[in-house]
Amino acid sequence: MNCSKCGVELTPENKAWNLIRCKPCHAKWSAGYYQAHHEEKLVYAKNYRAANRDKVLESKRNWSRHYSRTYPYKCWARVTLTNHKTNGFDVRLTRSELETLARKTTNCHICGTQLDWINRTKTNPSSPTLDRVDNSKIISKATSQIVCLRCNMAKCNMKMKKFIDYCEMVATKFANLDYDMEI
Repeated sequence: MNCSKCGVELTPENKAWNLIRCKPCHAKWSAGYYQAHHEEKLVYAKNYRAANRDKVLESKRNWSRHYSRTYPYKCWARVTLTNHKTNGFDVRLTRSELETLARKTTNCHICGTQLDWINRTKTNPSSPTLDRVDNSKIISKATSQIVCLRCNMAKCNMKMKKFIDYCEMVATKFANLDYDMEI
C-alpha cells in the first residue's frame, strides 16, 4: 500500500496511525487542518465548557486528584515552593531538589511520625510540611527539613534549640502526672 498523497510505500515505521498517509504527509496535513480550523475549535471548546460547566469542573477535580495521588512528591514540592515564594521567602531550592528530598523523607525529622504523602490536608497532623530550621526568610537545602504538620505548628517560629527546650520544660512539668487523671 502506498501513501495517498506522495505515493511512497507505507511500512509500519512510516505509516501514520491507521491512515493511508505516511507520517510526513500526515504531519503536513495536520498542521494545515489546525491552522484552518483553529478559531472554530476555540469557539467549540468555549461553548462546550459553558454548556457543561459542572461536568468540566468535575473532570478537572478528578484529574487533579488522580495526578496528586500518582505524583505526590512532585505536587507537594510545587505547591510548597509556590506558597513560600508567594509569602515573600527567598527560595533557593529547585522543585526537583525538594522533590528528591521529599522522596527520601518518609518520617518526620522531629517526632518520627510516618508522613502521609497521599492525604495531604491542612487538618491531617501527619501531612508533610517544609520547616525552616533557622526560621530565616531564606529557604535552601541546608536550612530546610520536612516535618509533620503537628510538629511544624507546635514549633511555629521557634528555632530548633528553643523548641527542644520548650518540649523539655513541658515534659518536666508533667513528669509526675498521673495520666489517668483528668486535668
